[in-house]
Amino acid sequence: MKRATKTLYIRDVPTDVAHRLDTQAKQGGFKSRQTFLLAKLTELSLEELQLVTEQRYQWILKEMRKLVEHNTSALTKVEELYEIILTE
Repeated sequence: MKRATKTLYIRDVPTDVAHRLDTQAKQGGFKSRQTFLLAKLTELSLEELQLVTEQRYQWILKEMRKLVEHNTSALTKVEELYEIILTE
């Protein structure tokens, strides 16, 4: 499925910057500077989304650790009570 597109114009780029972009595009295996720039712009647009996703993931892991610790503590108490019951 082809994505909808919007034309963006980047003007008045210093020559040395354009040359470095060409070099990076070639080194990265891109067909053209335009393809390279599209990939970089896409990457930039997703960085915040990736950060939010990573933060949510870290929060979920933290909550899961708390739950595991709580359950471990509860199991330990149950085992202790069970031992007490068995020794009586």
